[in-house]
Amino acid sequence: MVSDYFIPCAMNVIQDIIDADGDGTIQKVVGKLRQMGGSARHVDLLRRTHLTSKEFREAIATLTESQTIKTVPLSRGGNRYEIVDNDDSFAIHSCSKSCKSTNVIHNPPL
Repeated sequence: MVSDYFIPCAMNVIQDIIDADGDGTIQKVVGKLRQMGGSARHVDLLRRTHLTSKEFREAIATLTESQTIKTVPLSRGGNRYEIVDNDDSFAIHSCSKSCKSTNVIHNPPL
């Protein structure tokens, strides 16, 4: 029953979430943040992603709201973004070569 119903349903939901980010903006921000060691200043991450200010703000807001990243205010002004890697987060992780999809969404336990 689980493999016949729940797994296909879950895969459809996961694919819908991935497809909602049609241009890959959110995945691009997370990918660049991971490349930068999981933590980066606002200005540095914005430059690396080559996104418009509006696209970047929207991606950061989505990632913060989903608890994928956290915003840390800096003492000299500005913000630093850090990836939250714990089981309670709604995190986007790169998949191994054995996965069919390039991304796997991990949902928090209910």
